Amino acid sequence: MNGNGKFLVGLLAGLGVGTLVGLLIAPEEGSKTYKKLEGAFKEAANDLMDAGNDLLSSAAEGAREGAAAARKKAESAKN
Repeated sequence: MNGNGKFLVGLLAGLGVGTLVGLLIAPEEGSKTYKKLEGAFKEAANDLMDAGNDLLSSAAEGAREGAAAARKKAESAKN
């Protein structure tokens, strides 16, 4: 995982922990707090999925570029 990926994971983890702590100490009744936690976890899960998809896309693009470069090298070696 590159530096950007690590940063993004750390950022999302920090946001999740901060949200959880903030909601747990909030002076609301339990059902409201639970609903807020549920929403926050769903949002964090979506953010993580988006980050994973972005990383997967960039890895796939890198693989395509590497394969194209390898084909080009192989062609030039034949000639």
